[in-house]
Amino acid sequence: MNAIILLLCAVLRIASAAEPGERLVLNGKVFGLDGKPRAGAVLEVWHTDASGLYRRDKGEGPARLRGIVRTDADGSYVVETIKPGLYPGAKSGAHIHFKIDGGPTQTVFVDGGQPLLHFTRDAHGVLHATHDFHLGGAAR
Repeated sequence: MNAIILLLCAVLRIASAAEPGERLVLNGKVFGLDGKPRAGAVLEVWHTDASGLYRRDKGEGPARLRGIVRTDADGSYVVETIKPGLYPGAKSGAHIHFKIDGGPTQTVFVDGGQPLLHFTRDAHGVLHATHDFHLGGAAR
């Protein structure tokens, strides 16, 4: 039942409420080569935790904070997570990875890179950002 609800709402919850870090809600749309919103596009999303680690054991393998969501009828998606941390020792470049419909990995930065997310903060202290993906072209 939960998977059906997530699919219909196009919402991916990567980080549980117990996960340390600043809460982040990222939304946007996926547009196809024709410039039209892409319904049903599959977004694989992953990033580091607040400490800058993909895995607590610092080992190889899939990131701990990752998930998959399909865009809804108007091409929109929502990812509820935490703001990723910098790799240990890094001064900038925290980011979120996206793979859309199995294509190449795209990276969106929360600091020190391009494309750079721009945040607002709501009354509850949650960060919000919007990022659209244009398949076959540059992100806008």
